[in-house]
Amino acid sequence: RRNCMAHILSEDNIGTQAGITEVWGGPLDGGDIVLALVNRGTKAVTITAQMGLLRENCELGFGRIPKIVDLWEHRLLDVDKMLDKDENVRLKVLSLDIALLRLSLL
Repeated sequence: RRNCMAHILSEDNIGTQAGITEVWGGPLDGGDIVLALVNRGTKAVTITAQMGLLRENCELGFGRIPKIVDLWEHRLLDVDKMLDKDENVRLKVLSLDIALLRLSLL
């Protein structure tokens, strides 16, 4: 399996100081995906992970995302509240924090 960890400039970073928010992601063994949503800012922000860019950068072909797990808190998140119409993942991240997510795919 190809080793890939893609750095994706999030839409939320457009018009802000470079590096305030970042999205990192890549494939895990078994077909799942790991996402790290980084907020270096002093305010909580909603960060969007553009899944299309992750698909392109890591050459991933996947369908619907049925399950998202917060790896820090070991809990399932509400997929319907986190996905936009294009199945991009959106999550509010506290200031100076990192959200670490595991996406299970179909």
